[in-house]
Amino acid sequence: MPLTALPILDGMLFINSGVLVARDLAMLLALGILACAGLVALSSLVRIGLGRWLGTARASLWAWTIVLLPLALLVLRQTGRVGLEWLRSVSPWVLTLSPWQKLALLAAFGALGLVWMLRTGWQRSLGHLLAGFEALRPLAWGLCIGALALIAWRPPVWMPLGAKAPSTAQVATPDKPHILVLTIDTVAAQDAAACRSDSATMPNLARFASSATCFTRFQAASNFTTASVSSMETGLLPWQHHANQPDATIVPPLRQHTVAQVLRDHGWRTHFITDNLLGSPRHRGSFEGYDSAPLAPTTLWVNAVRFAATRWPDTALPRLVSASLAFLAPLDERRHQHQSPYRSEAVYDALHATLDAERAHGAPQFVFTLSLPPHAPYLPPPSTRYKLLPPGVLDRLSDLMPDNMAYPSAQQPAVDQHRLRYRESLMAADAALGRTLDRLEREGWLKNAIVIVTSDHGESFEKGYLGHAGVPVHQALANVPFVVKLPGQTEGRVVHQAASQVDIAPTLLDLTGLAPLPRAEGRSLRPILEGRDLPDAPVFTMALERQGRDAPIQSGRVAVVDGPWKLILHLDDGQHQLFRLDRDPLETQDLSAQHPAEVQRLQATIRQRIARVDAQRGLARP
Repeated sequence: MPLTALPILDGMLFINSGVLVARDLAMLLALGILACAGLVALSSLVRIGLGRWLGTARASLWAWTIVLLPLALLVLRQTGRVGLEWLRSVSPWVLTLSPWQKLALLAAFGALGLVWMLRTGWQRSLGHLLAGFEALRPLAWGLCIGALALIAWRPPVWMPLGAKAPSTAQVATPDKPHILVLTIDTVAAQDAAACRSDSATMPNLARFASSATCFTRFQAASNFTTASVSSMETGLLPWQHHANQPDATIVPPLRQHTVAQVLRDHGWRTHFITDNLLGSPRHRGSFEGYDSAPLAPTTLWVNAVRFAATRWPDTALPRLVSASLAFLAPLDERRHQHQSPYRSEAVYDALHATLDAERAHGAPQFVFTLSLPPHAPYLPPPSTRYKLLPPGVLDRLSDLMPDNMAYPSAQQPAVDQHRLRYRESLMAADAALGRTLDRLEREGWLKNAIVIVTSDHGESFEKGYLGHAGVPVHQALANVPFVVKLPGQTEGRVVHQAASQVDIAPTLLDLTGLAPLPRAEGRSLRPILEGRDLPDAPVFTMALERQGRDAPIQSGRVAVVDGPWKLILHLDDGQHQLFRLDRDPLETQDLSAQHPAEVQRLQATIRQRIARVDAQRGLARP
């Protein structure tokens, strides 16, 4: 198992029972057996071809050398890359290395390995290695038999990639409108400017918002996809559904506590379409609420295997496969030096195909889409590339800094350039959205539909952090676009009241006349959408990646927005920052020393909610 799989294994042990972890590893081993069988077959063919010239023994040695050498080089390259990433995480000076210096560092390690091979004799070393493998044959057979027995004892759930057949004959009516939730990954509200008619980056979204309700202060529940999309589905904050790590899932008792499950139970056909596995119900555990959950194709070779493994959505197999094939990443990276492997159009094409297939049923449709661009890598298509940043800068994948990491202040000019490429990617995503909305309008899907356009989280190019995830919860990550259009709505309005992703599920159920989710922490925004008043309420954003789901909530950061105020509380050590967003939307001035009463009030708000959540879970705080 490669080094890149260790964090996956660590996360599995963090959230699952030992039996389930062993079952998932057994499934990975079963796939590994097939891969090894392929290598053996290939080696046998090469050995047969060489046997007439080299003899049986030497032909076997050379055959394995020819088969394993390219694989070994890829593994060594990935090992060096993982080593550099580790050095970067503990030594900021690595960020200052040029690509040539990094290559020289890797070459030095490669030269040491080559000297070792020459001194020891590669044929003798490989012979000893193959002999060692041969000696492990009984152990290998035992592991294989044990793995198959474990899989048979705890068989995984099977979910086909196609749609389930309709179970009831429902018809869309004004009381049962179509519902489209079009989510664009990684869109910061300040970069999108969706509520402004003069938006330069997302003019199509702004045009749509001009006859809809546009929220300027809509807060993500978390700063990365797994947690935030789970909150959108369940109406629960991450401290309740506990999909707190990228590789985590919604806790089993809450996996059917979703808006999709309720709508499906009441006659809607439900679909989730994405090219981001971390956002898919197949990854997060909420797959039972959907009639279909297809994964839109990408041009990454690794994703072809990774997506195929999602047929077993209650396992960690897709992540384990992805990590185990990480040594193939250089091949994909070489193919995508100048273009992103993800296209918004792939998701929207799947959306149209799904609706076309469902048209004959006449049933109301609930479709949740999540398209990855403008998510990193910031490699916009030719249609928008170079609109903000000229050629010669950040043209290739290898030119980009690693994302989702802190950076020193000296790197801010380079980060500002990354933001321009990001905005170019945002322009392309907006153009694809505009074409999709126009087609949905032409085909009649919007006549009787609730349409939401939003994002799962933002993207940071400031405060010393590039990307998302991790521990930051500042507004660049927390504030995202949120535009809602009701059936027949023609008048636009802009709302400056704070709202949250956990309000989405309660709002949709209220608008369709269905009972609310029993444990939802959000509230219905229907009064605001209909032009009525709704009292302010605290809105939370949290980063709890280091918080275990079986322990009282004590680790991570939680931000609360209440009226004009925002408090960020570090749960680990009690540090905090206070900002007044109506006067300082970019959070440049910490006002905690000047307003201790507000700090105390907002801290109490966070602590009381945490205590309530812990009490619901039966966890006593020390």
